[in-house]
Amino acid sequence: MAAAFREAGTPVAVLCSTDALYAERAEATVAALRAAGARHVLLAGNADVPGVDGHLAAGCDALEVIGSVHAALEVQE
Repeated sequence: MAAAFREAGTPVAVLCSTDALYAERAEATVAALRAAGARHVLLAGNADVPGVDGHLAAGCDALEVIGSVHAALEVQE
């Protein structure tokens, strides 16, 4: 997964899984993504995972999430 992320050439990653898998693997996955060059890691859902920069979930502040992704991508507004 980290090698595929590195090859993608993007600084942003989004983890999409179940709460059970987040509890089991998400912290290590975030660390691997960071080591592979991820500057911004989002998680789909509301699980509490160390190292995650934000969450994508029903009721989240979509404009804030989009702004944080734009900042990570260094998009000029």
